[in-house]
Amino acid sequence: MEGLADARAAIATAAALRAGCLIIHSGARLVHTHKHARRLFRLALEKLLPVAEERGVKLAVEPMNGDCGGEFTFLNCFDETLELIAKCDSPALGIALDTYHWGHRRLLLERLPQLVPHLALVQLGDAHRPPRGEPNRCPLGEGTIPLLEIVQGLNAAGYEGYYEVELMGEEIEAIDNCDLLARSRRTFAEWMRASKKPEGRSPRSEVRV
Repeated sequence: MEGLADARAAIATAAALRAGCLIIHSGARLVHTHKHARRLFRLALEKLLPVAEERGVKLAVEPMNGDCGGEFTFLNCFDETLELIAKCDSPALGIALDTYHWGHRRLLLERLPQLVPHLALVQLGDAHRPPRGEPNRCPLGEGTIPLLEIVQGLNAAGYEGYYEVELMGEEIEAIDNCDLLARSRRTFAEWMRASKKPEGRSPRSEVRV
């Protein structure tokens, strides 16, 4: 009950700020079976979605790589997340895609056309190696995730939502924030020029450290 109250308060805050979406994490599975945890999370969403719809807030469920996101969510694959979205069947529910968690998997590029209609937010994150344990990202374009290909794939599949740059980790902490923001914006702008479509609305972006 306390978690639902906090979530309702977060929805109200997101509405007041006119935020594009509100990221939702299921929480860890803990002592529950996976099936029971899914059921509890779906019941919680069914209580929250009418509030989100009334307030005009999009809830973005974020699946995470199981090697580093287990304390935040038990959703660690796209199929299960898509199934959840379909069962809830609400225009106020979508997916947040973080490339840090999934970009090292080549299968992501193949699945973008399937994911794009459900995406509420794309978080761009780079890294030198697949995630494990504490998040350790690096500046955009300096890791091994094929971010340009991912952005091109998203745009080609019709994604027109927000891009957000998420930066955290030991390497990030050692860089001056102003320089990091400038480099992130410059790199993202270069990718967007490289993948720009001749027509249609340009995707939106923001940078968060």
